Amino acid sequence: MSTEENKEKNEGAKEQAPAKRVATARSKEPEQLIYIGPSIRKDGASVRTNQTFIGGRPAFLQALYDQNPLMVHLFVPVNELAESTKKLKQIGSMVNTAYRSMGEV
Repeated sequence: MSTEENKEKNEGAKEQAPAKRVATARSKEPEQLIYIGPSIRKDGASVRTNQTFIGGRPAFLQALYDQNPLMVHLFVPVNELAESTKKLKQIGSMVNTAYRSMGEV
């Protein structure tokens, strides 16, 4: 192989590498959740209906999770909000059961 052919192969490899990095970066975006339960303010912790969180469920609400274990089912991915809202109205679904259990808070 000539030196020019090696340069062309190296340049082609360099062009492909950034595309792979971009695809990897997109797949590692932090999870966005929305809380679809009733608003709660208790023991210094509060969460509002339709409040959005980036990076999963917030740790500062751990006391509420401990008191209401089903509450975690009321944090749904933003892209599944429409489907979860339908399930919220469907008696017997996990989201509906979790919501009804929060009514006692």
